[in-house]
Amino acid sequence: SLGYSAASDVSAHLKIDFERDTEALLRVSDSLEPELLRGFLARHETGLDILNLPLTQKYMVAVCRVLAVLKDAYPAVIVDFGGLQTEGAQALLDLSDAILLVTTADPASVKRAYADRQALIGMHFQLDKVLVAVNMRDPDSQAPVPEIAKNIQLEIAGEIPLDRESAAEASACGAPLVVAFSETACASALRGIAKKIRGTGEYGSGAQDGSVRDASAGGANSAQAG
Repeated sequence: SLGYSAASDVSAHLKIDFERDTEALLRVSDSLEPELLRGFLARHETGLDILNLPLTQKYMVAVCRVLAVLKDAYPAVIVDFGGLQTEGAQALLDLSDAILLVTTADPASVKRAYADRQALIGMHFQLDKVLVAVNMRDPDSQAPVPEIAKNIQLEIAGEIPLDRESAAEASACGAPLVVAFSETACASALRGIAKKIRGTGEYGSGAQDGSVRDASAGGANSAQAG
């Protein structure tokens, strides 16, 4: 199972309804206990635990406290946010063991990915912990991956082929594409990227079964920002 702190578009894609207001969780983050946190998590049928957090400067201190508890409770925590221009991005980076930059192959997106690389240098984040995924790539009409890697000057973790039909159908049924269409090239690419992220981040002794264990038990796990 995966501890997943997701932006609202991810929860909408998976058709997750949150029964409790996460702002209430952030208001008590100073005394956060794992059992309290459990009441705010939504469990997807695939085993993902999802927490919809407002990633804004107003709440960033409290969000980081919550993420620190999640890091100790799960083998991996993914934070999905809009980019390095997101309010409080520096605080999220400070908690992260690996970064996945997602771009497309068009020149404007590649240029923005290179700008993100330069921004990460300015934020003192190690570039060997940064990977790039090239999304929705059409090999017949777009630049080859080695050229994209040269322009961004970062390792390409993988390219996700253009497959609008599978993506739309997975979203319609509220399932991750790797589950709904596990045999597609897209799913294979996503699994390959996940394996590379696992090799980049430093993972510790978080709960392996989806349970939220007592944060006082110690240990550190991975927060992945993408």
